[in-house]
Amino acid sequence: MLPFRVQARYSQNHQWASYPNGTISFEDGHIIGNAKFTREVINRYAIQEGFTLKKIKNDRYMYTVTCKNDACDWRLHASCLTNKVTFMIMSVRGSHSMCPRVAENKEATSRWVASVLGNFIHSNPNGKAKLFKNELQERFAVKVDNQTIYRANKIVLETLKSDHVEAYAKLRKCGNAIRSYNSGTYVMVAMNPDVKSDNPTFLIFYMSFKACELEPVEKWARHAFEPSLKVDHVSNNISECFNSCIREDRDKPKLQLLENFRRKIMVRFCEKWAKAEKLNDTITPYAKDNLNMNEKEARKLQVIYENDEAWKMAYDGNINPILDESKWPEFESQNIEPPVKKMNMGRPKKKRTRAPAKPRAPNATFSKRFHYVENLDTIGQPVHLR
Repeated sequence: MLPFRVQARYSQNHQWASYPNGTISFEDGHIIGNAKFTREVINRYAIQEGFTLKKIKNDRYMYTVTCKNDACDWRLHASCLTNKVTFMIMSVRGSHSMCPRVAENKEATSRWVASVLGNFIHSNPNGKAKLFKNELQERFAVKVDNQTIYRANKIVLETLKSDHVEAYAKLRKCGNAIRSYNSGTYVMVAMNPDVKSDNPTFLIFYMSFKACELEPVEKWARHAFEPSLKVDHVSNNISECFNSCIREDRDKPKLQLLENFRRKIMVRFCEKWAKAEKLNDTITPYAKDNLNMNEKEARKLQVIYENDEAWKMAYDGNINPILDESKWPEFESQNIEPPVKKMNMGRPKKKRTRAPAKPRAPNATFSKRFHYVENLDTIGQPVHLR
């Protein structure tokens, strides 16, 4: 038996690592890691090479596998070192030059999919199974079924819950950083007084950049408009526009969501300022289009508008970037608990409920579980098929 120092030096000099491009290969004497990590690495190699593993020996101290294709001579044997933790590749023989590649590889489990597509799923939390299957096919030449994609998606999104909890705990510190880097910005974090817990429970995060407050609130916030002003149309267009704006970010942790808000506002200010610079008229294009469309009615009205200089002034403010979290100013506060989420019974609805007055989509079809019957009691009434 080799002395401990000699084993440590050998392990350091023969530590296994994948290539910079992620490709995996093995040599005799490679030190891998513990049993779980060793099995994961060998499974990744099998997926990379396109074959299925056949386990000959699989216990706490030895791991021997071959290719499931009987015509293939590939064989790998790994054994545990004297510390009873670390595994070393004792021998690897043969190649897969003669066996065909397996597209639907059983080694491609949901946990493997979650590990290789974690960032992609984070970026597309509402993506469909076909999107992720195409990504696997393009990057790894592997086909998996929809259930594997659904389970992998669930594994990745479950990790977001811990990120959400950490983000809520840092909201006050984040608000203080926003005020520090953008002087005059108003930030308020309100707690829910109806929830009793050791730490306060989040209710509302309100933020208003100074650059957005060039005019009194009565001139730009709908909730502060004169209540006597009425229109003949009531809708939730503002909330619909807002939900559409944050559609790609709404499932992300709250700190990342706030940062994306700030970036969207900065981009909007820059775009509007660039349009104002190119303006060759005394009124904005939107106001001009409205006047042209309502030329006859506009003759009876007194039109009040601002010139192009006022438009430039509206988008003249600067919103400074927020530095990395490690550089935020020190700020001590009590941790904040996430809001209490109420789950309704049954499967969650993913499709919007269509309003009665809203027309049906052109390509929508009736469900096959309903049909229309005609008799003396029910004429044209949908009957549920059991």
